[in-house]
Amino acid sequence: MKYNGESSRRQSSTESAKRKLLRGIPGVFFVHIIIGLILASVLFLFVIEVANNNAELKRSNEALAAIELEERQLALENEQLESYSNGENFDEFIERHARDDMGYADPQERVYRVN
Repeated sequence: MKYNGESSRRQSSTESAKRKLLRGIPGVFFVHIIIGLILASVLFLFVIEVANNNAELKRSNEALAAIELEERQLALENEQLESYSNGENFDEFIERHARDDMGYADPQERVYRVN
């Protein structure tokens, strides 16, 4: 009988160990799912951050290109003004300023304004 008692104790302890293991399996899967969701969220946030940085970089490059274009235009205008201030083409400068900025015309010209 001792033998049967020991066998039944072993069997019951084995069954209880199996039950504990089976109870722990859903918990392990749950932990893996939570970790997976956390990693997926972190990856998603990283991808969004990279996309935002690329968009910001594109806007910055466009702004830089616009500033460089304006700089070239101002450099050309500066060269023209320097040539006028040196006495070269001074009459041309006065005429251009009168026509473009002040709206004047030669007496022999007819001015048509289109709105």
